[in-house]
Amino acid sequence: MKRQIAIFTVAWLLIALLGLLYLPRMVANVAAYLPDEVDVLGTTFTLQPIGQPLSPAELQQAQRVVENRLEQLNLTGKYKIVAQPEEDQLQVTLPDNNETPRIISVITHVGRVAFVDGGLESPPLGEQLVLSADPSEQLPQVEPLFTGNDISTVIGPNTDAGDLFYQIQLKPAAAGRFNVSAGGYVCLALDSVVTNCSKMYHWSNGTLEILPDLGEAGLSLSDVGIFLESGPLPAPFEVVN
Repeated sequence: MKRQIAIFTVAWLLIALLGLLYLPRMVANVAAYLPDEVDVLGTTFTLQPIGQPLSPAELQQAQRVVENRLEQLNLTGKYKIVAQPEEDQLQVTLPDNNETPRIISVITHVGRVAFVDGGLESPPLGEQLVLSADPSEQLPQVEPLFTGNDISTVIGPNTDAGDLFYQIQLKPAAAGRFNVSAGGYVCLALDSVVTNCSKMYHWSNGTLEILPDLGEAGLSLSDVGIFLESGPLPAPFEVVN
């Protein structure tokens, strides 16, 4: 009986030793036939800040802001953002999407929002404005109707119900300052550049209901809520490859 137990023990030890020697190789061989971890497929590009290099902390902040904006865009498929502090860059991979130009616009703008009086004729689309008085600037100086800090909520249109107007509700302190030329344009300025203007709007009880009209193809009023939710980037970015 003792001899059988000893033989069994030796055999078990040999099996265990062989397992330790060959198990990693077996696992590796099996893994070779298994599908790899699902990777992100689509368009990959590199973002780099315009102007001064960012600190590692600022680059991390930018990564968080870009992630927040992509999350709000409800992309179909996975995306990936990799910070590269040594190169002062963010590598972004997006799923294939027909709206890639708009998505890039959303994630590269700083995201400072202001609404301005666009006047009665020839809305200033594409113009760069100075939203605070600065005598050194040789650009039109404009007092904003309100800025992103003055906005309480942005509600998109209920297209299922046939509604096409955006509702922008202001904080009480800003509502009292809203004053636009009768019959004139109300324009959205993003990072001090006018990107969208409309004459189709209604102002009542601190809420601006506005229908997007003339605007840049890559950006629209629907992106205002995204910028407000994510907060601004520490600097504007550009695609470098």
